[in-house]
Amino acid sequence: MNVVYELIQKNPDYSAWLFFIVNIFWCVFVYFNKQKHEKKMANLKHSLSLKFEKEKEITELEMLAGEITEWAGTYQLDLQSDELNKKLDDFIKKAGRFRRYPKLKQAIRDLHNRCSILIYSRNKNKHKLEQDMRDQVENMHKKLITEIDKILK
Repeated sequence: MNVVYELIQKNPDYSAWLFFIVNIFWCVFVYFNKQKHEKKMANLKHSLSLKFEKEKEITELEMLAGEITEWAGTYQLDLQSDELNKKLDDFIKKAGRFRRYPKLKQAIRDLHNRCSILIYSRNKNKHKLEQDMRDQVENMHKKLITEIDKILK
């Protein structure tokens, strides 16, 4: 410690310049470190936003699939067929949004197909197909939920 004190006393101008240069380097380091940190935070915020949007869309898909499955399984289908048809149209449009997940897209199509066949069989009084189709609708719903769970993990 005495050596440093003696150097400063012998050369106060050089010591001041050395202190100034070290501070300049320190400020430059802090500035670039801050820029790097802000860039990482912006990227993290963006990726979390994208993940949140994806989870939100998948949750909406899951809720819509549940509603359609329940409606397709009820016996009062004629009272709700217009609203159900609108929901089925919305549901099949979701398949286009999830094209990057082929198994999920196919599960959406399969569930839509089975629900449509079930509605058609009820409208045409083909009751012997109903129970089989109701079981198929439930199986397609389970397949859809399985694919959703794979995506969210």
